[in-house]
Amino acid sequence: MSDSAQESAIPIGKTLPNFSTYVLDEGLRPLPVGVVGQIAIGGASVAQGYLGQPKLTHQSFVVNTFATERDIAKGWTTMYLTGDRGALRSDGSLLWASRMTGQTQIKLRGMRFDLQDVEANLIAAAKGAIADAVVSLRGGEDGLSESQFLVAHVSFATGRVPQDPEAFCRNLVAELPLSAHMKPSLIVPLREMPLTISSKIDRSAIQQLSLPSAPAATEESDVLSTTLHLYHLSEPERQMYLLWQSLLPAEVLRSNPIVSQSDFFGAGGDSLLLACLQTAIKDKFNINIPLIKLFDTSTLGGMAAQIDGAATVAAVTQSSKLVDWQEQTKPAPVPVNEADESDLDHEHPPRNIVLTGATGFLGRSILGQLLTQPSVQRVDCIAVRDASTRDLPPNFHDPRVHVYDGDLSRPNLGLSPFNASAIFGRADAVIHNAADVSFLKSYTSLRPVNVESTMTITSLVLPRRTPLHFVSTAGVAHLVPPQSRGQLGGVGEVSVAGSVPPQDGSDGYVATKWAGERFLERTQSLLLADDKRPLPLWIHRPSSVMGEGASETDLMTNVLKYSIALQALPIIGGSSSNPQRGASTETSESFLDFVDVETAARSVVRCVVAEGGAGGAPEQIRYSYHSGEYIIPLQALMAAESEGDPSVTATQAQGLVDGFGVLPLAEWTQRAKAAGMNDLVVALLTGAVGDAGNTLLDGQIMFPRLLKGAI
Repeated sequence: MSDSAQESAIPIGKTLPNFSTYVLDEGLRPLPVGVVGQIAIGGASVAQGYLGQPKLTHQSFVVNTFATERDIAKGWTTMYLTGDRGALRSDGSLLWASRMTGQTQIKLRGMRFDLQDVEANLIAAAKGAIADAVVSLRGGEDGLSESQFLVAHVSFATGRVPQDPEAFCRNLVAELPLSAHMKPSLIVPLREMPLTISSKIDRSAIQQLSLPSAPAATEESDVLSTTLHLYHLSEPERQMYLLWQSLLPAEVLRSNPIVSQSDFFGAGGDSLLLACLQTAIKDKFNINIPLIKLFDTSTLGGMAAQIDGAATVAAVTQSSKLVDWQEQTKPAPVPVNEADESDLDHEHPPRNIVLTGATGFLGRSILGQLLTQPSVQRVDCIAVRDASTRDLPPNFHDPRVHVYDGDLSRPNLGLSPFNASAIFGRADAVIHNAADVSFLKSYTSLRPVNVESTMTITSLVLPRRTPLHFVSTAGVAHLVPPQSRGQLGGVGEVSVAGSVPPQDGSDGYVATKWAGERFLERTQSLLLADDKRPLPLWIHRPSSVMGEGASETDLMTNVLKYSIALQALPIIGGSSSNPQRGASTETSESFLDFVDVETAARSVVRCVVAEGGAGGAPEQIRYSYHSGEYIIPLQALMAAESEGDPSVTATQAQGLVDGFGVLPLAEWTQRAKAAGMNDLVVALLTGAVGDAGNTLLDGQIMFPRLLKGAI
């Protein structure tokens, strides 16, 4: 059980004589001490079931396969599954953690998540105004998962009911630090939550509640109401609204007044429906708007401006405002409360390590590699969402691992002042690996999680100058224009400060990582300018990380998987950088570059443990690529195929794509879809072709030549 879980768990004592207590996994197998599972009870006085409710009896009262011979002789052969979660302590006592969350685990748009994660974020974002929140999955009556959406019912805390509860709820959705598929399409305020007989929130009753809608009206008055509703919209906005109306859940549109600033995702949309909208726009207006542009300008007004050809998108959507990169990466003043000189020395190799993003794809492997190091005595995994209620992978049950609830977007990453002081007061090294990895979101959408968390981490390590390892991306190398690249058109392990991202906030993920790097560089410069002790800094740049455990919607995992299945690679972009993304049009070769997740993790941990604070001047920031395990020179493959020369694949792609052909991206995507590729990835790739035939994801899929060890 995590540290934060133990803080909130309730001790309920030891098992009484003639009873047995078990903590079981989903397969009703016993779990070891400290691991959270379902609490079950056996022994004397366990009932035979619920009176007159055979279905419930079958679910909760099962044969006790752990009964001893004595138990069997006495007839104590039934075990009761309580529906509660808890863990056994080493002294045999029991900790109660929560009710079971199995009913809240759902899969929506190909993404699996727990509704309680959404509920916790709603309560946190409301800053004390919401007492309870219950999220349910609605729609899908037509048998299509595309028509499903999330609805949240909330009750306000005593004395905290807003003047306009409906407006408060609408604004709250936009503030949630969640992916689009996890955001409720509708938040419905209730006076109070329906309760069960045992005074617990009744999820089943909430699931059955009707959604609010406009008052019943005659056909004539309904037409008048619709006309008045659309009166405040411009003509392009009205046309766009009609397309929204054909795709989005009717219940949501009836319950939420649509205005120019209304967001497509907030009104019940998602990535798949956005792809459908893209097709509808093309059919109705004969305009092909790239999916990424629709994602960047996801308000009604923003989309209408795209159709109208207006140059005023910035007036109706915040995401398209020009980004001031100097302001975005401005360092905070150096703290005056620096630690004593004696506390500025850290153990080497490090014993106590802080890790963010430990539950993510790369983070899980980094944690696993840290636990193989004999010098590592403690790993504090921070900013773990709902750590007290979720089932964590086996490595998290290692006694050296301590898990803390939190969130990247919250103050102090969700740590209490006491925990923050304790964790960073003993840390010998910090690995900031956590991020929202989205190829679709704009910089503005990703900044609160990806950039502000880096600023928070920096403020926490500065007093003791704790060595900081920031996990960036090799994608920042794509920002360097071809004429500024080094030998063979490559980019070395150096700062890319002079190559700023596009000011429109596109290439959001890469832009946030560039901003994180630049913020750290400017912080270091500020320290040196003030004659302060520098901060030991490493910047890690992995390329496309692949391997077991990757999300089924991970873009590059799908590209590699289905390239192997189809024996063909997609033609991604051209030989030039993308002019729409602000790079030079001078030609420069690009590559698909893959690294196994374990290789990348091992390389990061080697820098943390083996190098520690040593190597190079203390003011020198060390940059490191974790890349090159499989390099696919796509342009060379295309040229080789056209010339009938198969040797390029074997020599330059290290055999990974030996004998593969190449296909235009659209054709490759359709074949991959037929072979079973996830619909979300299909939608992304389908909408990724720009007006000039280039691919709007070039900087996030393709890399320049990455020169390791080059200055």
